[in-house]
Amino acid sequence: MRHKERFLPLALILFSLPVLGQSDNDFGLDLSVGAEKKLMENRLSIGLTGNFRSQDKTRRTERIDLELSAAYKLISRKRYNLKVELSYEHIWSQKLGAWENAYKLKPRHVVYEDDKFDYAGDGVFTPVIEGYTSGYNIGLNYTDRYWRERSRVNLGASFTYKPNKRWSFSLKETLQFNHYYSADTRKTEYRDKIRYKERYDEAGNWFTYCDTTSTVAIYTKNKQAKNKWVLRSKLTAEYDIRRSAFSPFASVDYGQGLNYNAQKWKFTAGTGIKLSQRHRLKVFYRFQTENDDDEPNGHLIGAGYNFEF
Repeated sequence: MRHKERFLPLALILFSLPVLGQSDNDFGLDLSVGAEKKLMENRLSIGLTGNFRSQDKTRRTERIDLELSAAYKLISRKRYNLKVELSYEHIWSQKLGAWENAYKLKPRHVVYEDDKFDYAGDGVFTPVIEGYTSGYNIGLNYTDRYWRERSRVNLGASFTYKPNKRWSFSLKETLQFNHYYSADTRKTEYRDKIRYKERYDEAGNWFTYCDTTSTVAIYTKNKQAKNKWVLRSKLTAEYDIRRSAFSPFASVDYGQGLNYNAQKWKFTAGTGIKLSQRHRLKVFYRFQTENDDDEPNGHLIGAGYNFEF
């Protein structure tokens, strides 16, 4: 193998390594098994895939899903092809228990009760002047872990360009619809309500004192059914090593919520391994960011097996 060909796969994997420097506490595994059947002179492919994913440093199951997919090549040429894809996934996902700060600063205000009087004797009445200033409502919320089902439909199109026998570049655009089914969980609220009161004492001096009330509330919280639309864009580069079963790849995946405010990046680097004509394996590393309740952010090590019949 020429030196150039040895360098190119390494450069491809290094393409996504800058994300390794980002710190995150979560780490998980992504494992999948799939079967695929090609029809109509390989223009149509139908697949069934099962997936398992863990989180919390692999100690907890994050999700299990089953996907049925179909892809059809509209254009199939030596250098490029265009195909459309349609898939349905049913997902069982687990949200881990989580703490949430519940600090709330109330508006500062004072109320004077100057319409009340105390009898001081000898026919003299003195006004009662008392006020209060709201401080922080200090507390924490804890939501227990719970399972939730959802259905996902993906409609996409991908264009692949092959400048030579080794390299291939693809761009995939996917419109994704997610339906979240309702689910119940237990929520615990810990509150320390602080109120700062101010008034005159008997000597006519103005003073301030603090009144604190602690409460704990436990109740069942219902996560209502909801729908989410996401537009995903994925760019992938792959290199087929000459006289080798390995084909390293790297990809960048960006998702944008359409009916809610969320963004997600996925950076992936790995390699395909051709075990035989019908048996293939894929191993990869992924770093993903997430700011909604779809998936946790963090690091993933993945492996997938696919059988073609």
